[in-house]
Amino acid sequence: MTQREATDAEIARAEAAIGRRLNRPRYLEESAGHVGYLDALNPENDLREMLVFDLDENLKAFSRLDIDQLSHVQLRHWAKWAGGVDGVLERAEAIVSKYRELLRPANLAAFGVLLSGYAEESQFNAFLKSLGEK
Repeated sequence: MTQREATDAEIARAEAAIGRRLNRPRYLEESAGHVGYLDALNPENDLREMLVFDLDENLKAFSRLDIDQLSHVQLRHWAKWAGGVDGVLERAEAIVSKYRELLRPANLAAFGVLLSGYAEESQFNAFLKSLGEK
């Protein structure tokens, strides 16, 4: 949200709506824009945790096992884990899609209203340009 001083016309409309004179200056809050897909940043969408610490570590542990020596309980555990791998990969793919949408220049451009000065704006625009629209 950004704040700006209300114009005379906006103050006049507000006064007409409430039927009394308002103190001046009056300020309005406006939406600076909308940045979507911020939920990609939620902790449960941590790809490193999901792919490195879960899949990779379990794959390493599984590769060290002698399947012929496993108990029924152990086999059931690893069968259940292996059955969930496709779901984890599909979830990771969906999260990557969210990250791609989050990092689209058109999505991030709304942050531009928070900048002050030509140097910040130039840097931000160069950053957005480096992302490209692919």
